[in-house]
Amino acid sequence: MTSRERKILMGILAGFAAFGTRLYFYNRDHMDFFCQEDGFVEYSEAFLYLFAAMFFAYVGAHKGFRNVWYWGYALLFFGVCGEEVSWGQRIFDVATPAGLEAVNLQHETNIHNINGLHQHHHLYGLLVCGVICFAIPLTDRYVPALRNLYRRFNMPVFPFWTSLMPVLGSAFMIVPRLFGKVIFKAFFGFGFSAYREARVAIDPEFVPAPIRAEPAQMLAPSAGFASPPSP
Repeated sequence: MTSRERKILMGILAGFAAFGTRLYFYNRDHMDFFCQEDGFVEYSEAFLYLFAAMFFAYVGAHKGFRNVWYWGYALLFFGVCGEEVSWGQRIFDVATPAGLEAVNLQHETNIHNINGLHQHHHLYGLLVCGVICFAIPLTDRYVPALRNLYRRFNMPVFPFWTSLMPVLGSAFMIVPRLFGKVIFKAFFGFGFSAYREARVAIDPEFVPAPIRAEPAQMLAPSAGFASPPSP
């Protein structure tokens, strides 16, 4: 991705953030429609996490299944995708098991809404994203000892030029909380799908063919306002 293409992408995301803010404060009906449970935003987000998982699985296979980081990230993002749509239970019309329904606050087939986890899962998500999106890239850039350690373990590093996405996502997550619940995961979903730009220490020459995202793919969504909160 060229410098010009990166600037265009960042401009589009900034425009999306401004548009979402305006909808929230001046046209809540439209915001609720786009962000409703099982709506456009939620499934777009799930698609972006699935895309990220598939990309990491592809790179992992390309390297002969020798790098556990790629498969770890592939499983992580596939899990987030599955959790976001309750593992397709409404798509395939699958009932929630009785035992899980009893402890799940939304009576869905997922883990993050289980009583005890549901109350803090956004905090856990912020901590994980903070490590992946900021702690590792910053130490890779400014701490030589850790940079050498990452290369020793062949760890892929989140591309720091995409840091605007998790920054915006975190801002919408915190101020205000309800609005951020949707936009937060949108920006993180797109940010992780853009992980493909990271350079890998073991094979710095490996650059996958450019994949141009359609505008609809830039909305990595989440649960809606019309129904009880669900990440």
